Amino acid sequence: MNTKKSAAVENMYAGGQCRLISIHHPISSKFFKPIFISICAFAFALAGCGGSDKKDEEPAEPDSGIVVTDAGVIENTDAGLIEGDAGISENDSGMIEETDAGIVENDGGMTDAGIHENDASVINECEAEHFGENCDLCTCQHGVCNDGSGGDGKCLECEGNYWGENCDNNTITCVNGTPNIGINGNGKCSECMSHYAGDICDECAEGWDGENCHTCIREDGAGPNFIDSSNGNRAYKTVYINCQRWLAENLSRTAGCDGHYDYPDGDKNNAAAFGLLYDWSTANCMCPKGWHLPSIAEFEALLNYVDEHRTSKSAFLALAANSDAWTAQKGNDDFGFAALPAGERLGNSFANFGKGAFFWASDKKTTYNAYRLRVSSGATNADGTDTTGSFLSVRCIQD
Repeated sequence: MNTKKSAAVENMYAGGQCRLISIHHPISSKFFKPIFISICAFAFALAGCGGSDKKDEEPAEPDSGIVVTDAGVIENTDAGLIEGDAGISENDSGMIEETDAGIVENDGGMTDAGIHENDASVINECEAEHFGENCDLCTCQHGVCNDGSGGDGKCLECEGNYWGENCDNNTITCVNGTPNIGINGNGKCSECMSHYAGDICDECAEGWDGENCHTCIREDGAGPNFIDSSNGNRAYKTVYINCQRWLAENLSRTAGCDGHYDYPDGDKNNAAAFGLLYDWSTANCMCPKGWHLPSIAEFEALLNYVDEHRTSKSAFLALAANSDAWTAQKGNDDFGFAALPAGERLGNSFANFGKGAFFWASDKKTTYNAYRLRVSSGATNADGTDTTGSFLSVRCIQD
């Protein structure tokens, strides 16, 4: 700050008359007005204006070094409008600066006159993209910087396809998948598209070959067990049919989403063998991560493949488990799908336990009805529906 000497003292004596001494203090501040202090200096400590033999003596100073105007009026000086009764001035940093008039610098406490106290401490705030006590430049290149006096200068998140701690790399090596970007990214794939595998998803997944890895070369048959680590490490049998991996058992999860389920035929003891029954909304969110509720198109593709490759006389016999759980006729289970007759709950009543298997599809036909796959000796199809409030079995298919 530039401090200019502003004390302009008029002649103290003119014709034996006593005059006011006007001292102007243009202390610039965007928060406070300058203060005009009017001082009457006397030739002697006692009252009265002196004769010519006393002219050269110095005037006495008030004890405080300043005199506040009595009326506190606002006077016009060359520094602008200033308020006389404030008796103080504060600069941009919240401090009183030293002037020739005897007002000394305020280091955060009180002035010499004991009039002013600075309540607010000086805050060191940084500009955008700067951080720390010294407001250093952020190291984050293409992202949102953790800036400010309390920040560490690192990236909170990256923009676009940039990745790395400083968001300074946008080289993406992922070929057929979702690139792993962001602060913890590496430019490789975080997830591959269907039928692809590898760090950058440039290889065909097991069981697939050909152009765009869309030729199935996997033989149908049992797959490795799926361990549901999010639900008590329950192990489910799986099966590959037409290169699609299905659960070979009915779902029995109770964790995954909030919803409604029931026990087949209303008996808790049936859950171990037949799984659980779910309403349609719950079925849509209950499959484990990496698996999903089949669409009607996926069920239709399953039935078409079964009809083309089955050795049994009917789709029912080809899909139904070879189990005495089927009270009328048990199946041959040509593909290892092992459908079990858990029946269904319609409203508050249970039906078809031991006679039919009903599996929810993810598609609705109307507002209150959704598609399902039915496997029974009477009919095996995927074009039927049930009300979404009904409770059916669930078979998940791998993503």
